[in-house]
Amino acid sequence: MALDLQHLAQQARLWAEQGVAAGWLVDEHAIPLRRFENHTPDTLFEHDVARPLVVAFFGGTGVGKSSLLNRLAGQPVARTGVERPTSREVSVFLHESVHLQRLPGDFPLEKVKIARHQEAGQRHIMWIDMPDMDSTEHGNREQVMAWLPHIDVLVYVVSPERYRDEKAWRLLQSHGSEHAWLFIMNQWDRAQEVQKQDFGKQLARAGFTDPVILCTDCREPAAARQTDDFPQLAQIIHSLCDHHTVGQLEQRTRQARLQQLAETLAHCLEKLAGAAGAEELQQRWKDQWEQAELHLLQGLQWPMQQYVQAFVARDGNPLRPQLKLTKAETNSGSATPSAYTLWDDWAQSLVDDAMDRLVVEASQTGLSHSALKSRVEQLKPGLPSLIMRQAQQSLRLALANPGNALQRFALRCTAFLTVVLPLAALGWVGYQVLTAYQASAASHANYLGSDFAIHSGLLIGISWLLPWFIHRQLAPSAEKAALKGLRLGVMAGLANVEQMGNEMLKLALQERNGFEAQGWSIVQRCGEATGEEQAMDAGLLGRLLQGHTPSAAP
Repeated sequence: MALDLQHLAQQARLWAEQGVAAGWLVDEHAIPLRRFENHTPDTLFEHDVARPLVVAFFGGTGVGKSSLLNRLAGQPVARTGVERPTSREVSVFLHESVHLQRLPGDFPLEKVKIARHQEAGQRHIMWIDMPDMDSTEHGNREQVMAWLPHIDVLVYVVSPERYRDEKAWRLLQSHGSEHAWLFIMNQWDRAQEVQKQDFGKQLARAGFTDPVILCTDCREPAAARQTDDFPQLAQIIHSLCDHHTVGQLEQRTRQARLQQLAETLAHCLEKLAGAAGAEELQQRWKDQWEQAELHLLQGLQWPMQQYVQAFVARDGNPLRPQLKLTKAETNSGSATPSAYTLWDDWAQSLVDDAMDRLVVEASQTGLSHSALKSRVEQLKPGLPSLIMRQAQQSLRLALANPGNALQRFALRCTAFLTVVLPLAALGWVGYQVLTAYQASAASHANYLGSDFAIHSGLLIGISWLLPWFIHRQLAPSAEKAALKGLRLGVMAGLANVEQMGNEMLKLALQERNGFEAQGWSIVQRCGEATGEEQAMDAGLLGRLLQGHTPSAAP
């Protein structure tokens, strides 16, 4: 289970870093996951042996927690009284057979005092005396927060004079559900029962419904002490040392960490923009590109006319032009415009502005800013050749098949008539000449006259000239056909760019949805790992592990 916590926490951190790098998450939202503490008391020790119970003493200056620790340990472990009125170090007291695997935090080792003993009765307990929590030393708070994840039992010590101090509560309550809690009112010889009751009410307001509050008197010599709850305190701590109870305490800590990890991840996921925003972005991109396309077609109208005229007139052969639609590249690699350049800096800047607006609005919608920007930057240099390639292809097709289908049919008909009608007229004139000759030979009448010759010539000429003239009139203008084809080609190229933008948005949306699904998958696995744990034992352990309720106020 510990490995599950470590693995899930590492996956959550990598997920957050991926989100920040891609632009799905802002750095501020990823900070809680970077700082998430995935260590437990178990990580302090070697895993092949049973670990001891980790008991830590917290409290303000002068409440006597070091004296209480010395009494529990059976020997002077922590310095007391005038020796250190304000503790600035962590004192660790453990059996010589127990080996620490690592020390938490980045603070210097000189601030950690480790003492070892040979008492067999204390072998299963590791005592920790924490720095005074009401000290002005900022390093004290850092040390306390570094050690908190590694503690099983948190012993909070107060005195009759300082039990109402809330400074420590504000520091410890965020981790209240992760530890077993014991509350000690030390210096009981100067306390009254009403103070203990008032302390209990204070804990109730803080969220502890049934706290264990014990009273101790740790004065020296021992004969001067009043009757107190110290035997009960020692019995409770030693009852928690068995392997099963330590395992349950470790389990409770892991459960709390997994729940915290799931809540932190869910909070980050709530910051992601919804899919509806991406769909709105696709519509805005469509509207923006339509405006850009309209401006481009208007601005390119005159350059297209100039290009078509030069294209059609080139060497009298419009199907083999030598003109370029974009800037020509020189030997040095720089682009130089020609007299008939169609796609110039103005057109490129208009397209670049539209693509840049797409990237900016995508980042505001929650899509990956960096990935989309990278794709757009890779696409920009190839857009001119992409659009002009489509335009040139459409131009050549328009010249190869000028006009519409009806025009082409009429042209074929007039071309046919240009040949057939003169031949038919010649045939009719020949037939008339032959029949007139036969009639003249039989009747010795006059042969055909000049009127017939004139009329026959006119008939033959008109039968050829009329379809030829109609054919000339119906023939589409090469310049108009080329202009229409070029415009349609530019429009088709711009439509391809719009489609590429839509595809990039769809890909970005798929990546964002995959990123979100990955985050929820980690949250689900945290819940599954938490659900695998067994229920806590009732009774005293359940009472010590009550923590604080979320709705409670300190």
